[in-house]
Amino acid sequence: MSELSSKDAARGLSDVLSRVKFGNERIVLTRRGKPVCAIVTLGDLEHLEAHAACGASATPSAAIAKPEEV
Repeated sequence: MSELSSKDAARGLSDVLSRVKFGNERIVLTRRGKPVCAIVTLGDLEHLEAHAACGASATPSAAIAKPEEV
């Protein structure tokens, strides 16, 4: 998982989206050095929402862990 400032992400949004979509990268956006949100693939989001719909209480990062990370 990469971190990127919101300012840098805004300047290079097209590149950020390509990194996420084609590189399956997860990018945490920061503001003043603190994490504020993440950009993930639609597949990751769907998996996370399905996990939450089941009433699971695991942390979001555990819910969308890639198979090689488990």
